[in-house]
Amino acid sequence: MDIVVFDLETDSVKPEEARIIELGAVRLLMPYGEITDKYCHYVDSGEPISPEASAVNHITGKDIVGARNTEQAGEKFCNFSAGAIIAAHNARYDVKVIERVFLLDTWDNTNTLCTMRLAKHLLSDLDAYNLQYLRYYLEIDVEGTRSDRAMAHTALADATLTAKLFRYLWELWREKTNPMGTLDEFVQLCWSPIHIKKCPFRKHKGQLWEDVPSDYIRWCLNNISDLDDDLKATMQAVLEGRRT
Repeated sequence: MDIVVFDLETDSVKPEEARIIELGAVRLLMPYGEITDKYCHYVDSGEPISPEASAVNHITGKDIVGARNTEQAGEKFCNFSAGAIIAAHNARYDVKVIERVFLLDTWDNTNTLCTMRLAKHLLSDLDAYNLQYLRYYLEIDVEGTRSDRAMAHTALADATLTAKLFRYLWELWREKTNPMGTLDEFVQLCWSPIHIKKCPFRKHKGQLWEDVPSDYIRWCLNNISDLDDDLKATMQAVLEGRRT
């Protein structure tokens, strides 16, 4: 099965509000991850691009004149990604946006991959996991891109970078675990709970979980309603480990 790695440029960090203004995608032939096809285009949502969004992604209203509309962009992406597992960096955001904007309900944790989550699983001691940090930490070369900072916010450059990051993580995982490991197993790893090493909030912020009292962990589990799944699983595992 192929992998389609994609990246969006949008006008909001909130997936429930964001409009797509550029989409880049790269298709990889597995199991070796060769790039076999790619495309990128602007998207005209029918709404003006705010100065705040342009300041981040350097895309203005002039750029999207004559661009595909949202329906056409959705059809192009669906055709390009047909039969493939899709992947993105911080996939939960990107997938939510494309499903809402393109009126789709196609993807779940069985056919999507997130390179940010995979990096957290396989490179657990890093200080950061944003795409540009990983690029420079791993010395990933992205050929054919401009050297200026604006290139960090173009969809095709980021999709290509994410594709190369995916290939690095895929090879690292197979080397560490099983040279014959499958994509299905890689997907399972991606969405399995990530162990959070340190408490991220309140009076024990920054402490290793082994140093945080059990009563406090129980209180957090019972009283904090917006704990993410990884943090909740980590805290439950800490308590379970102390009972054995």
